[in-house]
Amino acid sequence: MGATDTKKIEREYAAATPFFEKYPDFDISVLPSWVRENIDKARVYGSNDKCIILPDGRKYHLDNKLNDLTGKEWTFFIRSVFSTHYPTSGKEGYAYHIRKVHPTPKPPQLMRDIILFFTKENELVFDSFMGVGGSLLGAALCNRKAAGIDLNPQYIEAYKAAAKELNLCIFPTLCGDSLELLADPRKIKQLTGDSPISLLLIDPPYSDMMSKKKTGADISIYGKNSTPFSSAIPCCRLDNFLPSISNICFVASSYKTTSGRYRLTPFWSFFGRAINFPVFVRK
Repeated sequence: MGATDTKKIEREYAAATPFFEKYPDFDISVLPSWVRENIDKARVYGSNDKCIILPDGRKYHLDNKLNDLTGKEWTFFIRSVFSTHYPTSGKEGYAYHIRKVHPTPKPPQLMRDIILFFTKENELVFDSFMGVGGSLLGAALCNRKAAGIDLNPQYIEAYKAAAKELNLCIFPTLCGDSLELLADPRKIKQLTGDSPISLLLIDPPYSDMMSKKKTGADISIYGKNSTPFSSAIPCCRLDNFLPSISNICFVASSYKTTSGRYRLTPFWSFFGRAINFPVFVRK
């Protein structure tokens, strides 16, 4: 931070009103932890006195219903292109040696960053195609709750083993068909308890990528042959399986937050349809 920025922050903070002077009876439990921890130093400013500013310049808007990010973090997320080349060894591998039983395990740190933008602390993230639990691990990394479903018991066990090795919370999971399980309220209560789903974050089977021979670095991990299960899947074309995916989203959305808000955020790795897919779902 440059000297000019520091002086600007000092001026904004000095001109702002102490938080409790403006909001003496405010329920601070709804605020992000980083604001609560500094609430005695927090001040508010703006035309409606709804922007909180801390002495170090971090800002938070009281009308932010989406996440707990500072204004700077919000801007960075929506204006940045993220590198998705993540290590597969060491601390940053996040137990990849366990998770690699899945041909395309989602990086927990990438899922964490997505979850941070679309949820608040302690909200529930749901993944109906959890695989080896990248979304669930990502939720645990940022103080969110999670639950997941997958067809493959080996993947679910790999998730649990990875979470245990990483000393992260092991969230509830179910093994089976998502459509069948989501149609049973008792099963969903078993997964989510009394918590409404705040974010449906999925990475469904995609395209025919995994049915092709491996090249480059993938050869050392998976060998040259295609992944057996994917070469047998008849629904590689988008129009074959998207109706089922959308149905799963519709059913899952019935467990949305009590305030009536929910966020459908497909994590679409290879189709690049993150814009079109939510439109389809809303129909």
